[in-house]
Amino acid sequence: YRAALEDYDKRLIISGLRTNQGYLNKTATYMKISKTTLIAKVRKYGLSLDEIKHELLRGKKVNDEFQSQRSLF
Repeated sequence: YRAALEDYDKRLIISGLRTNQGYLNKTATYMKISKTTLIAKVRKYGLSLDEIKHELLRGKKVNDEFQSQRSLF
């Protein structure tokens, strides 16, 4: 049960970070938790803010390329 709860918590943290472009202050406010708590959870789950931000940039580039190709038709 504990592992399932921690997995759910981790997925919520990742989702919140993605929604807020990896910004800790925005994410903490969005999730209604303190920045200190958020940082502790990021460390606990071994999350990389750089990876999340990079992933978002890659996704944006892929989406931009798709949109530009789509506009050609």
